[in-house]
Amino acid sequence: MLLRYAYVKNNVTLWGPGSMYYVTLDNGDIWEIAAHTVMESEAVGVYIVDQVNKRDIDLRFEESYGPVYSLVNGRPIETWSYGFIPVARENMLLAVDEQSETIRKTITTPYAGQYAEYDEVYAEALQVQALPLSTTIQTGDYTYLDADIGVTISEITETVVGSVREAADLVVLKRNLWYTNGAIIRKLRLQTKKQINDCATDAEAYEICKRYLSNEIYYDYINP
Repeated sequence: MLLRYAYVKNNVTLWGPGSMYYVTLDNGDIWEIAAHTVMESEAVGVYIVDQVNKRDIDLRFEESYGPVYSLVNGRPIETWSYGFIPVARENMLLAVDEQSETIRKTITTPYAGQYAEYDEVYAEALQVQALPLSTTIQTGDYTYLDADIGVTISEITETVVGSVREAADLVVLKRNLWYTNGAIIRKLRLQTKKQINDCATDAEAYEICKRYLSNEIYYDYINP
C-alpha cells in the first residue's frame, strides 16, 4: 500500500493527507521524506497517516466509505468504513453457485463435449461389466474404453490400464465418485443459499458466504 503523509504543526494540518516525496515546510525548506528517518520527519511535523480499519474488500458485496481524516493527539489518521451494496445478498447467492462449479471442476472436466464423452464411456463400461467373464472382447467393440488401454493409470491397480474390462471398472469407479461428490456439492450449495437467504443481516449472510467461498464448508463435510 502506498504510504500517505500529512504535514501537521500545532494540531493543524498544513498539507495532506496524500502521497508525496517532499514537503515544503512552513519555514520554506524542502523536506525530502526518503532522505530522513521516520523519527526525523515527525520531529518537523511530517507524519505517516495511520490507516484505521483499512482492509481489502470484495466489490461484489461491499463498498468503502471515506476515509474520514482526523487528528488524534496531533497525529493524522484516516478511518475507513464499509457497507454492503444493495445487491449484496443476490451476489452472494451467485457466488455460491460459481464456487460450486469451481469445486466440480476439480472432479471432472468442465466442457459440454466432455460431459457427453463421459456419458458415452460410462454406457460402454456398464455394458462391459454386464458381460460374462467368458465373453471375448475384440478391439473396436468398445471404442471409448479402447482409448484408455495403454494410456490411463488405473486408480484401482495403480498401473496402466491393460484391457477393456480394466477400463470399464475404472470408469464406473470414477463415475460413482463423481456422483457422490456431485450430490454433496448440490446439498451444501442449496443449504448454504438457504442460510444466506434466512440471515437477518447482510453481515451474517456474508460470514456464511465467505466460509463457502473458502471451501471450508465443503471440506468440513467430507473430512468430519
